[in-house]
Amino acid sequence: MIRPACVRLAAVLLLLAACSADAQTRKVSGQGTEGFRALIASYRFKPLRETKEIHDDPGRTLLIAFRGVESIFRPDLLDNVPGGSVAEFVARGGAVMYASDQWKNGGWLGPFDANVNGNKLFTWHRTDGYHNLDFCPFADGDSNANPDLFRARLGAGEPNEAGRLRYVATNRPTYLSESSQLTRVGRILPPVYQERLRRQDTRVYDFAQVGRNDRGGKILVIADHSVFINDMLLPEDADTDNLAFAANCLDWLRQGPGLQERDRVLFIDQSGLIETDFNLALTELPPPPKNFPELMDFLWANRDLLWEHRDKLADLEDSGFFRELEQSNVFNELALTWMPHWQWIRAALALATLLLLGLGLRRVMTARFRRSGNASRLAVALDRHRPRVGLLEQRLRSAMSRGQALEAAREKAQQMFAGFGLSPAGHGQTDPEVEIDAGWWQRLTLRRELREIWQIAFGDQPQPVPMRQWKQFLLRLDKLRKAISDGRIRFC
Repeated sequence: MIRPACVRLAAVLLLLAACSADAQTRKVSGQGTEGFRALIASYRFKPLRETKEIHDDPGRTLLIAFRGVESIFRPDLLDNVPGGSVAEFVARGGAVMYASDQWKNGGWLGPFDANVNGNKLFTWHRTDGYHNLDFCPFADGDSNANPDLFRARLGAGEPNEAGRLRYVATNRPTYLSESSQLTRVGRILPPVYQERLRRQDTRVYDFAQVGRNDRGGKILVIADHSVFINDMLLPEDADTDNLAFAANCLDWLRQGPGLQERDRVLFIDQSGLIETDFNLALTELPPPPKNFPELMDFLWANRDLLWEHRDKLADLEDSGFFRELEQSNVFNELALTWMPHWQWIRAALALATLLLLGLGLRRVMTARFRRSGNASRLAVALDRHRPRVGLLEQRLRSAMSRGQALEAAREKAQQMFAGFGLSPAGHGQTDPEVEIDAGWWQRLTLRRELREIWQIAFGDQPQPVPMRQWKQFLLRLDKLRKAISDGRIRFC
């Protein structure tokens, strides 16, 4: 009988050889957005190719646009979107993230009363900037910002005294003018100075503003797209919190109307062109091999390749591929009719040895002249900072250290009421007046449920939901939503 370990090893080696042959390795520049695109890919977004596609299903679509100096001579694609304006897209439940350090006043931003000034900000004291660079001031979040895009994440550096990200570094940022439609959620603190004025300024400049509507539409405007370039997002010394900030932005924007999550994205790069290539790989120079590695040394040296294709190996394992190879008597009987099992083992070991020798020689010959093809994907590298899980699970994990969910519970309760066009504007912060068509005991139960959920959604004092009651809280929302939909609860 063929040894299961030999069969498994041979299958893994053949699979890795096929995978490595298909891998595309390319050079990653510091000014590029490969890291951010890989982060988008880790959310499993489907890339769109044309601007008109955003109107097909706004509630499931996220529109991301960067605009830098490279695109100032190109027309802004968002000023002329076929099928409707960006404002109509947001009004129907779409989400927009716009980051730019170039002047923008009017155009598609006009309905949101958003204005990107374009004048660059510098730290007054050089030591206050990232790596002592005066053109790289740090951004911070407002204390009562909602959403809190600067909230600390597990494994994302050391938070500041307020429990938010400490080192979100900008790169020649500008600032946003005060808006009547959008709310500030990010700022650049003094002392700074504007490039053209060159005098110390004590103003607090708006760095990020947000807006949202009752249909789930959202917009986020950021006064610098460079916070998301490779040099700032994935520095070699990993001394910024920009990756965690980017993940916070995508977490908030991904949450669509109701309980659905957006799964479509249109990404316009800083060059002004639509980018759909999220299949990216890191490049690195391999260390020169000193001698021919043993089997375990070879597997360890190629651990990034193993990790990169873990999904394919896991799919084979889940499908029972290895189990069938190990337990298939038909295969073993046919194999043993050709030669005894010890000869099969010897042949498999000889084949594995030749394969390892060939790979080792190839690495020796190519190490000095070109970069390794066995490079780990950016999305895999980003997994070390942010696991591939949904928005709800991310929020629950961030709340587990406190043992309760506050922001997630409040937002889900608000979304449930918003789905019926209800908000505290018509009732203040008090309970809404309702008529309940049910028996006396059910009336008491529904009225108590409505009062508690309303306080969680709109109460002055936050009502946290203990983590052990989270599933029960979701069931309560579904029960209340069904009662309103069935007409048992009618709002006066």
